[in-house]
Amino acid sequence: MLINFLKDPDIWSYKEAKTALTDIMVLKQMNFIKIIKTEKRSRLLAVVKEQTSKLQENWTYYQLFHHLLSLILFISLFKVHFANDDQRVLEVTTADRVCDLEFGVDFDIHLQQHQKFVGRHWLFEGIHQRMEESSGVLLVADTGYGKSAAMANIIQGKHNLTQINLIHHLCISSEAKFQRADTFILNIVQNLYCKYPLYGKMLEKRGIFMSFRENEIKTSCKFNPVNCFDELIVEPLSMFLPPEGERLVLLIDALNECNTIGFGYSVITLLQLRYNKLPLWIKLLLTSKNDSKIIDNFRDLDHWHLYRESDNNKEDMLLYSKKNYIPRTYLEYLKWNFVLVKDMVEKINRNHALSVDSLPTSIDQFFGMEFPYVFEGCRSTAFKKAKVLFEIIIAGMKPLN
Repeated sequence: MLINFLKDPDIWSYKEAKTALTDIMVLKQMNFIKIIKTEKRSRLLAVVKEQTSKLQENWTYYQLFHHLLSLILFISLFKVHFANDDQRVLEVTTADRVCDLEFGVDFDIHLQQHQKFVGRHWLFEGIHQRMEESSGVLLVADTGYGKSAAMANIIQGKHNLTQINLIHHLCISSEAKFQRADTFILNIVQNLYCKYPLYGKMLEKRGIFMSFRENEIKTSCKFNPVNCFDELIVEPLSMFLPPEGERLVLLIDALNECNTIGFGYSVITLLQLRYNKLPLWIKLLLTSKNDSKIIDNFRDLDHWHLYRESDNNKEDMLLYSKKNYIPRTYLEYLKWNFVLVKDMVEKINRNHALSVDSLPTSIDQFFGMEFPYVFEGCRSTAFKKAKVLFEIIIAGMKPLN
């Protein structure tokens, strides 16, 4: 009766009527009738009946329309208030099932570069605390701090954040595909589909059948990523609430490297526009180098600046160097740069003829050690391809920006 009334030509022309009908269909999709089984919810039915009985035959369309919209708003607020009572709404699946939509991205080869990890317990504890007190955390640190190693540790489950489910995406400057907004969206959709069975069912109720519309969805996300993000992520997830106390975290590492493609939407462009549209139970965990534009565009997040000269970082570096027999003086020479120290340790392990005493202490020595590993000599094919670039850099007489 109510749906037919809203579709009446004299009523349907109003924007509010279309919105009201959408709310009703959402309630139907969420099996609202199944939810109202407890004693508290039975009171809602009594209220609805009471309010419906007040409808008068001689009311004008406007009076009737206003009363019905008020009733719909009351039902919607009631639904949100008691949504947590049904813990099945967003339970994480524990059963093995086929869920590969071929939308995801395989980051394993990049994560495997961070197998040996030491320290950073203070960082993980700080992330968890800050996550509880904000909509998300933006970790800011200079290149070489070890942000990616710490995030890989979290992604691989070696340090679990309490009551947090994780979906990750890595930004890599040398991988243009990883930087694209459509790749990011489809990767998130793939993970949501596998993690939450009801997410896929909700999409189907909205007429989105992932297995039958694969090419259509990919095309839509490529040419209209903002609408795709809203339709596949924001709107469906806004209809759910997680089990009490749990959160979903979208971890995006090296966000500054997701802004180097020269065309279309990048991950960072999309997030700048839409991250604040995500429901409150979804948190962001981002890492980036010190980029003023990123810091300004994500001002709503908790910004945590990490410094190589901090006591916490030095303690972790000393612990790492102790296990690998690197003297403190060398850590100071490298300005507590984790990546450079790690690189030296790997070279020593690969070349047993190289000792701590022969570690490079100048840019020339660094270059001389690195050159054979990268190009395998001046006559190699790799060097010939890079030779032109080297000549341009030398001719410029200053570093490239």
